[in-house]
Amino acid sequence: MKYAAKYLLATATAALVGCGGDTFDFDTSGSEDVLSTNSYNVYVPEGMDTITVKDSYFDGFVLGAGSSLASLPSAAVVAEYSDRDVVAFIAERDAYSSEIDAEDVVGTVESALNLMGNASAVFKQDIGSGNEIIATYVLTTYQTSSVTEVATSLMEDVALASDSETGELETPPEPSSGEALTTDFQVYVGVFYEDSFSISESDNVLILAAVVPADIASAYSSISRGVTSTSSVSQAGDSIVSDSETFTASGSTDLADFLFVIDNSGSMSDDQDAISQAVDSFVNVISTSGLDARFGTITTDSSVLRDSNTDGGFTSSTTELKLDVKPGTSGSATETGIYFAEQALLDTTAGDSSNGSVTTEGYPRANASMSVIILSDEDDQYSSLSGGVTFDTADNLFVDRNYQVYSIVSTSYYGEDYIDLSNATFGSYADITNLSAFDTIMQLIALNAGSASSRIVLAQPIIRNTLEVRVNGNLVAESSQNGWQYNEGLRTLAFFGTAKPEAGDSIKVNYEYVQTAE
Repeated sequence: MKYAAKYLLATATAALVGCGGDTFDFDTSGSEDVLSTNSYNVYVPEGMDTITVKDSYFDGFVLGAGSSLASLPSAAVVAEYSDRDVVAFIAERDAYSSEIDAEDVVGTVESALNLMGNASAVFKQDIGSGNEIIATYVLTTYQTSSVTEVATSLMEDVALASDSETGELETPPEPSSGEALTTDFQVYVGVFYEDSFSISESDNVLILAAVVPADIASAYSSISRGVTSTSSVSQAGDSIVSDSETFTASGSTDLADFLFVIDNSGSMSDDQDAISQAVDSFVNVISTSGLDARFGTITTDSSVLRDSNTDGGFTSSTTELKLDVKPGTSGSATETGIYFAEQALLDTTAGDSSNGSVTTEGYPRANASMSVIILSDEDDQYSSLSGGVTFDTADNLFVDRNYQVYSIVSTSYYGEDYIDLSNATFGSYADITNLSAFDTIMQLIALNAGSASSRIVLAQPIIRNTLEVRVNGNLVAESSQNGWQYNEGLRTLAFFGTAKPEAGDSIKVNYEYVQTAE
């Protein structure tokens, strides 16, 4: 395995704070919070330290975090810090000949990860109509490695210019003496793709990546997600606007309704078992967010709600949900999950000719978010039941009514319509093929769906790493346990655990956002 890129671990930098409505020209001079490649400026989270890699084929930076985070107010909670718990990189290059959009670049990353071991996508979200994608993977390497080794191997495979003669960095350092050695990692990736619209010029790619051992990944999720967020990228000539918004907490509980759509064809027994086992983690995250949640389940061959306890198709019971998502494998081999989800959600008050099974039971409830979670290992066959009409993933009931769709599908071979619908609704998608990853997949869906239910919607597409949240003047940390989470696609801010504001509390959000050059 290739070894680490040139790397520096120094002192923590100060967080950037929005200061109220002024516009200024972007200037990186004297700022330790912004890193600049040839074409892009990237905000990095507080506590990450950087050094430019001196390689003629690499335009970017290597970053790290570990013991340097310990003194920060929002420090990760880990049993013991090492010098390097997280290693990340930012890299700009021309698109390779096989890459015509961000999804192709993500494919390049996935191929590189699978050269090191077995990688599965547990979260993917297209937040820029094909030119911005964020993703999270679980990776089991073939041999015991450090985060520096894994990050460097990935960097050398995906971040160097295509004309690199060796495909290796010139002076890769050894991993630090305190780094943990393991075979299990989480890898966070962000891709920004810029089409040059010119035959004579190559398209441009910015890749953001972070590697962290799996056993401490949750503690470092805010750092890892922050450094790989495409929302923290601006381009030369753009202006940065500082702004703030103030909200008053209503004190009422946010309502969240979920419709599970489970493939009940003959190949799905193990997948149903896996999602049933992951329900506990899913419901635990939902509960931590303080949501009032209800769950219903249908199959890919019927819009009839399952009701294991014969007390109504929707439930708040974890036990019943675990039964409902295991409908067996005697269903039709013509899987039509989108069609039956659509039928279940028909609503005469919204102009449909009839009410579906979900609407008949009174769901989604007034002021509740609706999230649709689809599990299938085959393509959706919508036209087989629609009279030959092809499903339009960009113009449909789910998009029109702001229902988020999350798909756990075969991302390599099947599930194109499911994935496109998830992207169109600012949901996410994950790989069904790794059963051991279902627990992580369901936790990430729960976080995203919990944020989608929030009534706090920011006016601008913010630079994520400039976000500062205060409740009654007190700083609140980013955390899925007792803090806030931000949904980039929907621009929503949600609170979890003890950080959830009470009625009348003042919530002030400071941030910066990119004002694109004309």
